[in-house]
Amino acid sequence: MLSELDQKRIDHLHKLLKKEEKTNQDAAAALRWAIFSLEQHDRQQSSTDQIFQFAIKSEAEINSIMDTGAFNEIVKGYLVIVMRAANAGYGEIQEAVIALDDIFDITDADSARKAYREL
Repeated sequence: MLSELDQKRIDHLHKLLKKEEKTNQDAAAALRWAIFSLEQHDRQQSSTDQIFQFAIKSEAEINSIMDTGAFNEIVKGYLVIVMRAANAGYGEIQEAVIALDDIFDITDADSARKAYREL
């Protein structure tokens, strides 16, 4: 979220941009870049905040998030990459992905974590 000061800066830059667009394209381009940079910084800061919030969650909270299925597609992607690296054939990969879908339906994140740790 933009700070009040940054939002005021962006608003001021937009006003300047309106004036400069008509007479000075170089200045207008610089202003567009400045606006973009401030907004990009805000997006990056928001992402960093979200990552930090996720990183400090307890194991139980992370398990709860995983149990929503929000990351199933990513986990399946890792499986595909690993199996390709191990030279598995297309059919084997398909079977493994189907099996993983079944496991997602019957296993919670806590059980999966325990199975990995016991390996």
